[in-house]
Amino acid sequence: MNRSQKTLIPAESLWYFINISLDRIARPSIKLFERRWNTYLLWQIIGIVVGVTSVMILTVICDLSLVTMTLLLLVAVILVLLIFKSMELFGQFVPKVEIFGKPLSLIFIWAASGIYHYQIAILTSTAFVLFLLKKPLLPYLDLLTIGLCLGQVNGRIGCFMVGCCHGRPFMIGASYGDRHASVGYANYLQGVRLFPVQLLESGWLLFMSVISIVWTVRGSSPGEVLSWYVIAYGFGRFFFEFLRADSIRLFLFGFSESQWVALFLMSLVVILELTTSLIFHWWHVAVTIFLFLTTAVLSLLKYYGKLELYDLLLPHHLLEFAETLNWLVDLTSNQIASGQSAVGLTGPVEAVTSCRVCISMRAVNDGNERSVRYSISYQNAVMKARIARSLADLIRKLKYPTDTFDLLESEPGVFTISFHSAQYY
Repeated sequence: MNRSQKTLIPAESLWYFINISLDRIARPSIKLFERRWNTYLLWQIIGIVVGVTSVMILTVICDLSLVTMTLLLLVAVILVLLIFKSMELFGQFVPKVEIFGKPLSLIFIWAASGIYHYQIAILTSTAFVLFLLKKPLLPYLDLLTIGLCLGQVNGRIGCFMVGCCHGRPFMIGASYGDRHASVGYANYLQGVRLFPVQLLESGWLLFMSVISIVWTVRGSSPGEVLSWYVIAYGFGRFFFEFLRADSIRLFLFGFSESQWVALFLMSLVVILELTTSLIFHWWHVAVTIFLFLTTAVLSLLKYYGKLELYDLLLPHHLLEFAETLNWLVDLTSNQIASGQSAVGLTGPVEAVTSCRVCISMRAVNDGNERSVRYSISYQNAVMKARIARSLADLIRKLKYPTDTFDLLESEPGVFTISFHSAQYY
């Protein structure tokens, strides 16, 4: 028999204050100059302004051509506008243009589907322009990388404001509701407190930006900032991906596309350093090997069934789990509303997810207190207590954040979870 009970965050605690503060900060729109602005777009604009200004100042400091850099920035800004607002800005012109036999609009859709994509698009395009102008690549790409990094610092704040690129359900974080859904950034975790991974990434990018600017002002060798950015951002992004729960991402062998892209770009930098195209740094090699070893170890642990919870908490299953809970709660609420059970137990409603997790739910009314009772197990296997405890805590975060629960192993591999609250749906 296994019994556990979760406690709530006290209202007077520091974490409670942080949660309330994050909720107040995460505003999908703000009123400025007698006009209401989407905060995501506002922070993107701030990021562009900060990035462009910083690059121009550094161009003067590094004694590079302002005309060339202005042209490169113009190309980068136009690309950003095409990527994010192409159809609105250019109407029917974009779909009619083709590159390599593919509609230009599809290329922009690809570039807009992730930060890594438009980074690759911008740096590749500006490198091609530099090649045509017969200008040195690395000095200019170093400064453009700083601009991209500073832009992302602000861009990730915009993501936090509206709830896109959100984190996993967690005790500490912001919750996004109807006001965020109304501006088009609805997610499947409405009202659930989510870890602010966007702010964590923004802080990491700010640290990288400061280091890059210091190195540049001190006269770093060409290519140093570019290689530092690829290695440092790839390392951070690889682990940030484990904290994210947004489901509109591609996964391969249990790892996201961004994690594979990070490994690819970091490997490319190491190869260029080994071939003397970039200055060699042993720690770049060490960090890249470490990430490959991490990927290999996690893959082996998954293969041998040592990371059950890893698969259960992948975004696509988390989405399915959350939607299943919503379906169960709706059915149970309808049973109660129709008066099928005044005192006692409602008839259980059941579901099975794609990862073979069986969930059933019933409402309990003993005449004095109403509670919710779940049963969880595997369809064709024995669920371990630690897995059941993690899933029970996930259910609490998703549906009953202010409740407590009891976990009881009613029979081997079958666990009953009882949530206690006067309002349970």
